[in-house]
Amino acid sequence: SVSAFFEVVGLAMILPVVTVALKPEMLKTSQTLKTVYEAGGFENPDQFLLTLILLMLGIFLFKNVLGLGIIYVQAAFATRVATDLSRQKYDYYDWKGFQTIKNIDSGDYITNVRNIPTFFGQSLLIPLMNLISEIMVIMIILVTIMIYDTKLILALGTFVGIGFVIV
Repeated sequence: SVSAFFEVVGLAMILPVVTVALKPEMLKTSQTLKTVYEAGGFENPDQFLLTLILLMLGIFLFKNVLGLGIIYVQAAFATRVATDLSRQKYDYYDWKGFQTIKNIDSGDYITNVRNIPTFFGQSLLIPLMNLISEIMVIMIILVTIMIYDTKLILALGTFVGIGFVIV
């Protein structure tokens, strides 16, 4: 998802900012930083650092605004699903006829028509969508690490495996 991508990019921006802030000489020794520094036409490391900080802030701001939009869409989707389930349950009771509705306790009727679909949308569907999003972030990070350094991903997998065995 787009949100997962910007989450990873935002996290990845922290390292270059900290590196340039603590060791400006890395602009000469790190090939990636040197290439970006020269391509940007920066005159001094402070100007480059300020640009990196502003870029990082922009990415975090964009990511959070995007996150708000995603939360709105998720809530609208969950509400739509809950409304559809509620309508289906209401139609079921309506189809059964007045006598069936009359024989059901009003609390059970309200629970079945309104509360259970709302609970499903808010307590199950939205957390499931959040879990899927977090899994996507983890997968993007793991694939990026795997592309960057295979040994690191194997070490990480070993530590996680040992952690599961211990727990």
